[in-house]
Amino acid sequence: MKALRALLGNAIDYAGLFPPATLDMGKAVENYSSYCEGEYSWMLGRFIVPVPRLDEFKQHTAGLLPPPGNEPWKISALCRPEDLGMVERFNEQHNGTARIDVLEIKGSDADSITRNALAARSFSTYFEIPVDSDPHALLTTIKLVGGRAKVRAGGISENLFPKSADLIRFMKACSSLGVPFKATAGLHHPIRARYPLTYDATSQKGMMYGFLNLLFAASFISTGLPSEEALDILNEQDPREFRIEEEGIAWKKRRLTVGEIASARQNAAISFGSCSFIEPVDELKKLGFM
Repeated sequence: MKALRALLGNAIDYAGLFPPATLDMGKAVENYSSYCEGEYSWMLGRFIVPVPRLDEFKQHTAGLLPPPGNEPWKISALCRPEDLGMVERFNEQHNGTARIDVLEIKGSDADSITRNALAARSFSTYFEIPVDSDPHALLTTIKLVGGRAKVRAGGISENLFPKSADLIRFMKACSSLGVPFKATAGLHHPIRARYPLTYDATSQKGMMYGFLNLLFAASFISTGLPSEEALDILNEQDPREFRIEEEGIAWKKRRLTVGEIASARQNAAISFGSCSFIEPVDELKKLGFM
């Protein structure tokens, strides 16, 4: 389905090392290897790893990485500026079998964003910024340094989920400034609803954002949808209001073409991090989207 692939192609950055999955390195890289070879590999994005765990990554990927000359594993590294030497050595040592081409760095103020962007200028760099206050100034700095933005959309407790209006304000600002972004945390379900916050049998439930809600909202925002309607999309809990057809997507009476979706994915919502790859795929099937 053209629209489905435009909406979800390479969209899921695999964050199996992180909560609530919190897998050990061996299991996480084994999973990623199997997803690369699986039926839904077209949905798979980068493997997410903190730079201090790169040696551990190397130990567990022996025999799993593709041979030189094949498509390498693409990796996004959670990084501090002082870690850049380790990143460069990693790329040199792996000779094209695995490559860190994306960095994710905290960006709480304009000075640190500017300084870190200079150090990381040879990489695509996402700066994670807070969104509980107007992010326009920080996004303007990110735009000036040629960076990308990262937003945290949840976590393992309810207080880690940003307000819907704050997420929409962030996405609208990204769109108006032309800053691509990725989202992470709390996004392993397609549709907004109350879900267990962890995989523990006694986990409390909380209202979580759906990755379809987020991708639909970002895609419609990129074509000029007003904030009020985008907020309704982000908060929508009825999966029947979302339609993915051969030549486009629709929410209620609003529609986008495959070309508009592809443009939004290339220029706005690049990817989202999820600690599970199977869970998003299985739930999309259950809801009839795949």
